[in-house]
Amino acid sequence: MTSPAHFAERITEAVTPLIDEAQYYLESVNIRQAGRRLLVQIVVDSDGRLDLDEVARISRRLDVLIEEQDLLDDTGYTLEVTSPGIDRPLTLPRHWRANVGRKVQVVMNDESVFMARVSGCTDASVEFEDHEPVELADVSQGQVQIEFNRPKSAHTDDLADFDDDADAEDAE
Repeated sequence: MTSPAHFAERITEAVTPLIDEAQYYLESVNIRQAGRRLLVQIVVDSDGRLDLDEVARISRRLDVLIEEQDLLDDTGYTLEVTSPGIDRPLTLPRHWRANVGRKVQVVMNDESVFMARVSGCTDASVEFEDHEPVELADVSQGQVQIEFNRPKSAHTDDLADFDDDADAEDAE
């Protein structure tokens, strides 16, 4: 029987062009045994919010691709296409850009740690609302902090607009 690692390599090679075409990033392909079947988890990301309808279309196309190319040697499988969770470490500039407005814990290469809210990111540095900017080369990783009472800011206005639209529909 072929190993899950070998299947993951085959799937990664086959699905990367499809995901690139959809203007998403392939974060990882994880395969593990789940009873008699394999669980194939493909993690995709984007520079902005993921469009769930597009992720569903990609999932269907990936399923067809896996079947047509027999990438799992007729082994039964369950396909799960998902996005990275909130617990994913922030290591790339696009990870930081996607989290502008969020509070993060930053671990520096010198092992110092601070908390701050991301206000912007370039390919070389991260800017914060309440801390001096840092060079990405000096950052080991960042971690988004969950806030239950997040202060309203320009970055949360789009969510407020969504809530206002829902309230308007309820009133009709």
